[in-house]
Amino acid sequence: MVERLSQPDGQEYRVSPISKEPEAQARRGWKLEINGKEAEGPIESASLINSRLGVEVIYGQRPEGYDGPVLKEPGGGGAVTIPYYVHEGSLYIGVVEEARPTCTDGTDERVLNVPRGFLTHGETHFETARRELAEEAGYEPLENRIIQLNGEPLNPNSTFFVTGKDKGVRMYGVQVHDFEVSNTNFSDNPTESEFQFDKEVIKPKSRVGERIGRSKFIHWTKAALQIDMFTAAGVARILATIQSPIR
Repeated sequence: MVERLSQPDGQEYRVSPISKEPEAQARRGWKLEINGKEAEGPIESASLINSRLGVEVIYGQRPEGYDGPVLKEPGGGGAVTIPYYVHEGSLYIGVVEEARPTCTDGTDERVLNVPRGFLTHGETHFETARRELAEEAGYEPLENRIIQLNGEPLNPNSTFFVTGKDKGVRMYGVQVHDFEVSNTNFSDNPTESEFQFDKEVIKPKSRVGERIGRSKFIHWTKAALQIDMFTAAGVARILATIQSPIR
């Protein structure tokens, strides 16, 4: 028997129920805990669903023949928007400082990452890219300045994320002009210099606008080494897309 799970965009992913034999359950090693307590009885399948975001985490029999979790989201993934600035031949990547969960004890850490987010209902990847840039950085350039970067849509981890043909995370870039930034940390060494959006350019869109004060442009070599995978991948896509030589 195969269970057919429909995604919000019509794409389907098939998950088979798991054998309920106690030996099979023990052999697989997975268990389900709810409110800190292990669920009783054999588990054939389980889902964690957010209808507003269209996100679902599914546990069941995978196509490879073993059980485990998969995650699906609208469009097979959201959109990443990378503001970038070229100054005297050096490339700087716009990042936002945010709190992200990094430990199993529930604590978080301040990390730097490029603006990104899930698709909302009815949105295209491009519309998400534009919206997230406005929400997280307060920056709203003309639409024709936002370009899709070279390369196939990304799958964050093909073992766990459901994408499919032409599905996945799409990456966009927007080049920031000289008059839109100010230097906040000048150094003779380009890798140590930092820039910020000029205050006349950014326009807070929501409560997340408080992050704007913590956004900055850092040298691409530093951005590529951040903990956030999409930021590192974004640097690679920018380098593969822009025409002018950079350092």
